[in-house]
Amino acid sequence: MEEKKYNYTYLITYLDGSVYHGVRSCDCAIEEDDYWGSSKYTPSSDGATKATLTTHDTREDAVSEEV
Repeated sequence: MEEKKYNYTYLITYLDGSVYHGVRSCDCAIEEDDYWGSSKYTPSSDGATKATLTTHDTREDAVSEEV
């Protein structure tokens, strides 16, 4: 698998108070990434907030941080 340019962990906070902690790798600038997670068990992202927690040089490092 080809390494992406940006690797980061993020936290999505939903209106009902639940949160989702994830990891993402992308080639676009992090602040322009419109990815909101792949879980089908999370509430609607309407009104939710997404915060970048950490950035990493490799996906492996980002995954280690997420765990």
